[in-house]
Amino acid sequence: MQIDTDELQTFVTLIETGSFSRTGEQLGLTQPAVSKRIAQLEDKLGVPLIERFARHLRLTDAGHRFHERAQRILREVENAVTEASRASDRVSGTLRLACSHHIGLHHLPAAIRLFNRRYPDVDFECRFVGSEETEQFVLSGEVELGLATLPTQPPEHCTCEALWQDTMIFVVGREHPLARHPQLKLSDLSGYPALLPEPYTETFRQVEQLFRAHQLSLQPAIPAIIWKP
Repeated sequence: MQIDTDELQTFVTLIETGSFSRTGEQLGLTQPAVSKRIAQLEDKLGVPLIERFARHLRLTDAGHRFHERAQRILREVENAVTEASRASDRVSGTLRLACSHHIGLHHLPAAIRLFNRRYPDVDFECRFVGSEETEQFVLSGEVELGLATLPTQPPEHCTCEALWQDTMIFVVGREHPLARHPQLKLSDLSGYPALLPEPYTETFRQVEQLFRAHQLSLQPAIPAIIWKP
């Protein structure tokens, strides 16, 4: 039995996109070609990897186990290519990173431009996730680099470096009663409902801890909705 990396990449991409058509778009294949690769892979393994439904796909038990190994194999192949390119003084390959939309919009573009000028043969693969998920992507090896809101106590199992410091500010509309105050204290804010990020985020925790330290109440304006992929 011989399985090639194209079949593995097609399978992994299919699970990531959840769609044969989107997988084809990413890999430059037709939808029938994607289906054929998956069918060939399942035939070689002798077990079904996915269950096909009208609107979604679902991994079988064998598919779950194989998916993790397939990701690991593809990462090792890419690492081998990267190591080989270092011997020729040519940096190439794909740099996988994870970050939040805020970081991706406000901090990442300038850094990528500078990096591309120095290493034009390197491609980027960016996943936009919350800071909490970024840590897990790094630990699992799915990305080489994570850019995240740094918690008060950085995780011991990660190497962390502070790159910049963002100042958090409270903003109100011009018609809001607080807009007429020349100078505000934290206690002035406590009496008003606030639009805040999701409770599981580091930003929310830091705001909450600040109010708690001053024995002040924090009033989210609406219940936070946590969206999960």
